[in-house]
Amino acid sequence: MVNQRNESEYVVVIGGANVDMLGIPYTGLSLHDSAPGELRYSSGGVGRNITENLARLGVNVKFISAFGDDANGKKLKDELIALGVDVSYSLTLKDENTSTYICLNDKNGEMQYALSDMRILDRLDRPFFAEKFDIINNAKCVVLDTNLGDILGYLVANITAPIFLDTVSAQKTEICKKFIHDLYFVKPNVVEVEALTGDRITSKRDVERVADKVLALGNKNVVISLGEGGAYFTNGRDCGYLKNGTFEIVSTTGAGDAFMAAEIYGYINGLSLEEATKLGLKAARIAISSADTVSKDISNIKLD
Repeated sequence: MVNQRNESEYVVVIGGANVDMLGIPYTGLSLHDSAPGELRYSSGGVGRNITENLARLGVNVKFISAFGDDANGKKLKDELIALGVDVSYSLTLKDENTSTYICLNDKNGEMQYALSDMRILDRLDRPFFAEKFDIINNAKCVVLDTNLGDILGYLVANITAPIFLDTVSAQKTEICKKFIHDLYFVKPNVVEVEALTGDRITSKRDVERVADKVLALGNKNVVISLGEGGAYFTNGRDCGYLKNGTFEIVSTTGAGDAFMAAEIYGYINGLSLEEATKLGLKAARIAISSADTVSKDISNIKLD
């Protein structure tokens, strides 16, 4: 079971909050044609998903994002508040639509196409953050995602607490790669680390080499998600591959967010990088085995 929430310590998460629309076809997808299937609506966004996972793990979280003053924004905030998350430092904008994400999976639950409209995050500018660094820098750690765009560089330069970065996607990693340096923890998948380093990965040796390149940027801990192949972790001293167990794939949406939340949970509970990454893989398996973007069962993972 998870630890009791410690109100004297907290984690700050800064990132996206979306309404997610997920499509899953009953059979196959055909180009330029519609397919019968199931449509699901849920709350999402990398930063928001990490926040919910952390809250369900008993972590005290302050979430900073931008919401529209609409029904979707109210729903997203109310759900987090009900979990004990502090959203009071977030921005709510009148006459703006809350971010929306559309994902199309194949019949096996693997994402095929996705599109996100997160322009509202552009309103999180320097004046907005300038008066919030006291609360941000007093956190146990700060979680950022590359949905933040260019403001990421300003945050990295001014945050003194340990920074955990989720690279989100290859395109967003490419846009933000000049800011991905001197961080405490970076968690890309294979395509994201290729975008970050400009190197192709075709072997284990390539994985190790690009991980070392990410460390050489001044980052202290790197975990590369290898999908079904598990993960590779390194901090320059300890490194290795961790395998995934067997599990049913219902939907891969949200798996990386659960992985990241468990890594952070491991960090604030004093686990080694290897131990925290094992916990991350457990959390990802729970997420993949659930139809929900964030599974309530994440609260059942245990510290070994």
